[in-house]
Amino acid sequence: MVHLNKYMILIAKMFFIPKDKITNDFVVEALNCGLDWQIKQLKLLKDIQAKAELKKDTKLQIKLAEESLTKELVWQKKMMSMNIPYWFRTMSQDRIKEKEHLLNKLTLRNSFETGAKEGLSQESINNARNFDITLLLEVNNRNFALCPFHEDSKPSMYCKNNFGHCFSCGKTADSIDLAQQIYKLDFKSAIEKLNKKL
Repeated sequence: MVHLNKYMILIAKMFFIPKDKITNDFVVEALNCGLDWQIKQLKLLKDIQAKAELKKDTKLQIKLAEESLTKELVWQKKMMSMNIPYWFRTMSQDRIKEKEHLLNKLTLRNSFETGAKEGLSQESINNARNFDITLLLEVNNRNFALCPFHEDSKPSMYCKNNFGHCFSCGKTADSIDLAQQIYKLDFKSAIEKLNKKL
């Protein structure tokens, strides 16, 4: 906004200053202000377009949310090892809850988008998503299980609220993703298998 105002003032001065008093520096400054403003407008437009593309690409949003959640979980683990007081760690726990909620929402939206393409009903997708993951994985008393997404010798996948997050590979999965990985099925077949088990 400052560049635009400066540009307008310079242009106004050009109209009211006699032609013999206008210097080349004055003209160059006016043109530069105008170009700066146009460049900022183009960058703003590109940012808006990039955000619109990101909103359309659910899988990219899921990937970014998983990375963000993994960083926050690592930070939480670090704080626990450094004996940082609980009251301070609760802020990180709140952020983890928000990120898990966002990831759940994005995964659900991706499931519905994929299901709509496959000709599946939302009810069957919801039933499959609500399938208890403890029936798919062997979860210990601390809510950890062996991760099916990589070779795992020590339980590294934390299971909570019907989702699992692996601290080793960073993968977050629901019951549909786990069924796809464990039984080597595609999305539609995994939903059908989980619905039959209900």
